[in-house]
Amino acid sequence: LGGRYDSVYFKTHDRLTKRRVRAATDTAFTPQAGLVWQPGRATSLYASYAKSFLPIASGATAAGTFLDPEKGEQLETGVKQEFFGGKASATLAAYWITKRNVSTPDLANPLFRVQTGEQKSSGLELDLAGTPLPGWDVIVAGAYNDAYLSKDNRIAIGSFLPGAPEWSGSAWSKYTLPSGDAKGLGFGAGVFSASKRQTALPNSVWLPSYTRLDAALYYATGAWMLQLNVKNVTDERIYDLTGTTMMPQSPRRWLVSAAYKF
Repeated sequence: LGGRYDSVYFKTHDRLTKRRVRAATDTAFTPQAGLVWQPGRATSLYASYAKSFLPIASGATAAGTFLDPEKGEQLETGVKQEFFGGKASATLAAYWITKRNVSTPDLANPLFRVQTGEQKSSGLELDLAGTPLPGWDVIVAGAYNDAYLSKDNRIAIGSFLPGAPEWSGSAWSKYTLPSGDAKGLGFGAGVFSASKRQTALPNSVWLPSYTRLDAALYYATGAWMLQLNVKNVTDERIYDLTGTTMMPQSPRRWLVSAAYKF
C-alpha cells in the first residue's frame, strides 16, 4: 500500500502591466496498492491499482481559468509461472489505463482550451525467459495494445492514439562460452518489431510497421568486459513519433565499449 500527496502552485504575470493576472493551486492524493499471492512455489498471481496526477502548466479556458490536472487510473493483473526448476519463466499480464481531463481546443474560442477529452488503453503482455543450456539465455516478449480516444468534442470517438502500435514484440538470445580457452567470449542477436502507428489526432497519416535487428559480440575476462554492439544491422529506414514530429531513427550504427569492475 502506498500514497502520495501533491500540491502545485501556478501564477501568471502580465509583464506589460507588471501585475499578477491569476494564480491557482492544484492538490491531489494518489493512492497505489498491490497484492501478490503464491498458491505454489512456482506460481505467483498479482494485481495492482494506481492513480496518477499531472498538473497542466500551460493553456487556459476562455473564462481565464487554469486547466484542471489530468488524472489517470491503472489496473493491472497477471500471473508468473516458473518451469524446470527456475530455468524458465513466463509472465502474462493484462492492464487497463484511463486518462481523464485531456484538453482539446474550444470550438467557440479556438485560442483557448476545454477539457472534455478521455483516453483509454488496454492490452496484454507476454514475456518468456529461459536458459536452455549453460551460458545460453533467451528472452521473448509480445504485446497487444488497444489505445484509443474515448471522449472528445471534435475528434471521432475510437480514433487511435498517436505513436501507440497495436502489436509489438521482441526476441533476444545470447550465448557465452562457459569453459575452454575462449571462456567469456559471447555473442547475441535480437529483433524488435512494431505494427503501424498513427501520427496525430485526428487520425491522418500512418507510420509504417518495422522490424529492427540488433547484434552484439563481447568478451569478459577477470574484471574487464569488452563489447561491440551493432544497432539496426540491416539498415532499415525506421520512423518514430517524438511529440508531434515524425523523426527518422538511427541507421546502422556501431558501438564499442570497455568496462572495468572494481
